[in-house]
Amino acid sequence: MKIEVNDSPTEIAEKTNLKELVDSMLADTKGVAIALNELVIPKAQWAEVKLNQHDKVLFIKATQGG
Repeated sequence: MKIEVNDSPTEIAEKTNLKELVDSMLADTKGVAIALNELVIPKAQWAEVKLNQHDKVLFIKATQGG
């Protein structure tokens, strides 16, 4: 099934949930927020959210600086 991750076309398996996607793409999820179709999904809900064809996922990584 095709989705977009940070504006890049990505192919994933049917019935993939958000946590599985994140775990497959990021080694460290500390400081990461995820938006699905422009709605921020709390980390506690990642495993419950199933992805669908044409979903748009955005990984947002907090950075430190000054």
